[in-house]
Amino acid sequence: MCLDDTRFSPQIARTPDWGWMRAQFPKDRAIRFDQKISNVVRKGRGRIAYLATPYLEHEVGPAQAAKCAAKWSSVLGHEGVTCHSPVIEAWKAETSRGAFGAMEGQLPDWCAMLTTSDLVVVPPVRGWDGCQDVWAAVNRALVLNIPVFVLRDHLI
Repeated sequence: MCLDDTRFSPQIARTPDWGWMRAQFPKDRAIRFDQKISNVVRKGRGRIAYLATPYLEHEVGPAQAAKCAAKWSSVLGHEGVTCHSPVIEAWKAETSRGAFGAMEGQLPDWCAMLTTSDLVVVPPVRGWDGCQDVWAAVNRALVLNIPVFVLRDHLI
C-alpha cells in the first residue's frame, strides 16, 4: 500500500471516519461531498480520474466489485472522464492468471495510478464508506492536493 506510517498525515484518521472528514473539510475545495455525476463530469472532462471503490472488502465479493467499478468507469468514460481503477486492474490480473485470490488482498500499485490522476472520484457503491482502501486513497489524494469528489448519485 502506498500510504505508510512515514507518509501518512498525522491529522488524518487511519480508519474510515467520514463524519470526521466532513467536519475537517467543510465546504472545502479539496474534498467535495454529495456531488452529482454532472458536476464530476464538468470538472473531469478531458482529465484522468482515480476511481476509488472497494475490492476485497466489497460486501458481495471481488467479482461484483470489479463489475461495479467497470460500470462507473464506463459511465464517466462516455462523458469524457478517463478513469484509473486499481479494482479493475486487480480483477484483470487475477482472472488472467486463473488464480483468483492469489493477490491476497494486494491491489496493484494504486499509488502510481493515484499520483498520475487529476482528481479522485468515490462512487457510492456498497461498502465504500467502510473500506480502508477507499479511505487511504482519499487521504493520500488530500496529502497530494488532488481534488476528491464523493458522489451521491447511484447507478447500481
